[in-house]
Amino acid sequence: MKKNVYIIFLIILIIGIPFFYYLSIDTLVSLKYETEFGECISNITGTDLCLQYDIFLGLTYFLALLTLIFIIFYKKIVKKEKIISPINLNSAFDDLKLSFEKGLTIENHKAGIRYLGLEKVKEWKSKFGYTFNIYSNDHFIENKPHFHFDNKGKGVSCKMSFEGKIFESNGKYEIDRKVLKELRYFLSLEKTQETIIYEWNTKNPKLKYKKKAYTQQRIKKIAKLVLNQS
Repeated sequence: MKKNVYIIFLIILIIGIPFFYYLSIDTLVSLKYETEFGECISNITGTDLCLQYDIFLGLTYFLALLTLIFIIFYKKIVKKEKIISPINLNSAFDDLKLSFEKGLTIENHKAGIRYLGLEKVKEWKSKFGYTFNIYSNDHFIENKPHFHFDNKGKGVSCKMSFEGKIFESNGKYEIDRKVLKELRYFLSLEKTQETIIYEWNTKNPKLKYKKKAYTQQRIKKIAKLVLNQS
């Protein structure tokens, strides 16, 4: 439940407690003045005031209990919205590819092993020339969003799905097979998926892509297919 919805429900519950309690007290007054001693039926309205009192008092207790549950289990009821901290796709892929060039394998990276370079801290500059681009007011291809993957120096220009399927290749040359495997592994990473979907939805609000389409299970499946490639 979203926090604003939770707050609205909690306010309704808090208001409801004194409201139904007042109605139960009001019913007691009616029970005293509108019925014969020991009777429950109102001489004015014909209503069963005993039943009415039980209902209003029961609702009072029920709302009080529900309010208590809402307050105690706040953290479980309210789901915190995940804040996306987009990564720079270009530099992230560049760094990953550099790790592979230094001898790290996809299997090792998947196992949590990282390459630690002793380079000077400076402004990032592309080492391999590969760039990701997601354009505004774009369109779906095969009912899916896409990004542009280019390398002008190598004559590569492609439109690809977020899983790494090549929709169009308009460059002079195709993507190197080794780079494609590394790219597909990069796309299987959760942070990459979060960023690329976030950027697409930001730039193409009329063609928003559901983030839930990329579950952990699906991401692992993509990674497994990448690792099984020759």
